[in-house]
Amino acid sequence: MPAIIEWEDLLVQTILVEPFIGNDKFGEATFGAAVPYTGRAVGKTRLVRDFQGVERVSSYTVYMNTTNLFSPKDRITLPAGYSPQQPLILSTAIFPDEIGVHHTVIYTA
Repeated sequence: MPAIIEWEDLLVQTILVEPFIGNDKFGEATFGAAVPYTGRAVGKTRLVRDFQGVERVSSYTVYMNTTNLFSPKDRITLPAGYSPQQPLILSTAIFPDEIGVHHTVIYTA
C-alpha cells in the first residue's frame, strides 16, 4: 500500500473551517459557511511563530487533508472533546511531497 494512502487513513476526524469574511458594524468578526475537512488534531505543545512573527505556544497541531492555506482570522472547530473546541489559529503551513503540495498544517493556541 502506498505511503500516501496509509497517511490518509490517519485523518479520521472532521475539522470545520469557517472563512473570515469581515467585521460587522459592531466590530465583531463574521464568517462564511463552515467547510468540513478530514484531518487529525494532535495535542502537541510547541513554540511557533504566529503570522506577525511573535513566538507563541501552540497547544494543537492540526493536520489537514487539503492544500488550502488558511488565514489567522478564519475560525477552526475541532471535534467534540477538545478544549478549547475553537482555538485561535496561530500559524499555518503547507507541506510538499515529490509531486507538489501535499497537505496543510494548522498550529493553534
